[in-house]
Amino acid sequence: MRDNKQTTRLARLRSRARMRVFCLVAAAAVLAACQHVPQETAAPPPAAPPGPPAPVVPAAASPLQASAIMGLDRGALRKLLGEPRLIRHDAPAEVWQYQTTSCVLDLVLYKQANKSRVVYAEARTPAADPTPTDNCLSDVAATRKNLSNS
Repeated sequence: MRDNKQTTRLARLRSRARMRVFCLVAAAAVLAACQHVPQETAAPPPAAPPGPPAPVVPAAASPLQASAIMGLDRGALRKLLGEPRLIRHDAPAEVWQYQTTSCVLDLVLYKQANKSRVVYAEARTPAADPTPTDNCLSDVAATRKNLSNS
């Protein structure tokens, strides 16, 4: 009976340790995304002639909430938001980054049940100021929808 209690206690301690490691890795991945990378100075590309404006779909028309994407795997995420602008592998996590003219969305995926799944989402403006994640997520989805309708 005593061995059973010790085994159960050891299993709980291991589970807590794994969770702490996961939280540390996710936090490190998010902080690494905030790192400033200097841009090379180059002449701007020539301006394209203005075309017809893309139809604007208000984000409020189909608001997405970050809680709705938690647990999505890679395939479901691509289907919903399209290809990310950047995928960074920080084992054991992956950070997928989407960008619109108004925000940058970082999604942290972590392996769960043998599939990488979304476990964390954070948004910021292009100037790196915090912005509501739900608004940015809706903006990313609306931008993808506008691009697929063009």
